[in-house]
Amino acid sequence: VEQVSIDEAYLDVTGTETIYQHLETEEYKFPIYSNGVENFGLYGYSKEFKMFGNTITISARGTVGAVFYRKEDFFPIVRLITLCPNDSINTKYLYYNLLLNKLKGYGTSQQQLTIPFVKKQKLWIFNDTNYQTKIASILSAYDDLIENNTKRIKLLEKMAENLYKEWFVRFRFPGWEKSEFVNGVPKGWNYKKFCEIYDYVRGVSYSSEEIENDNGIKLVNLKNILSYG
Repeated sequence: VEQVSIDEAYLDVTGTETIYQHLETEEYKFPIYSNGVENFGLYGYSKEFKMFGNTITISARGTVGAVFYRKEDFFPIVRLITLCPNDSINTKYLYYNLLLNKLKGYGTSQQQLTIPFVKKQKLWIFNDTNYQTKIASILSAYDDLIENNTKRIKLLEKMAENLYKEWFVRFRFPGWEKSEFVNGVPKGWNYKKFCEIYDYVRGVSYSSEEIENDNGIKLVNLKNILSYG
C-alpha cells in the first residue's frame, strides 16, 4: 500500500458547453453529464462525445465531490471534473476508493472543487494492479446486481402505472365491455374531492440543532419529494 496524489495516476479535464437536446435519438446519442446527482447527473444528449468511457467524474459545484463511474463515451458539462486513467491504477478501483474517501470542497460562500485542488489530494492505494482489479471486480459484481434489480423495479413500476391507466383512466378493466357507464364513468363509481377521502396534518418547523443523523424519528422535508411523483 502506498499514498499517491491523484495527479500521479490520472489526467484531469473539465467539461465545456455543447449543443444538446433532452431526449436520446440516433443523432443525439452521447449522454451529457452535469454536476448533479439525480439520474446519475444526466443532463441531455449530444451529437458528439468528448470523453471515452472507463473514466470517473467528480462534481465541482452543487453536490460537491459526488463521484460517478462512466462506462460509455460521454460529454462532460462545464465545471464537471473528469479523471482519465493511465496504466498505474484500475479505474474502477479508484472509483470505489473515491466513494470511500469523498473529496471535500473548499470556499466560504460556495463550496467548490478545482483541478489544481483535486490534483493535490492524496489517496492510499494498493500498488499491485492485479490486486486492484480483484477488488474492483468483487465490488462491481454487487453494483451490477443492484443495477439489474433497479431496472426490474422500474419495469414493474411502469407496468403498474400502465395497468392503473388502463383500469382507472381508460376504464378498460376486466369485464368493462358489459359494464354500464353513467356520465363517462362506470355505474356505482363517484367523483370525490381530496378532502373527502383523507385527513392532512401540516408539517412542523425545526432547527438544525434538533436533527440527528443516527437516531430518532425519521424526518421528511420537501427535498425528499420528487417533482411529479
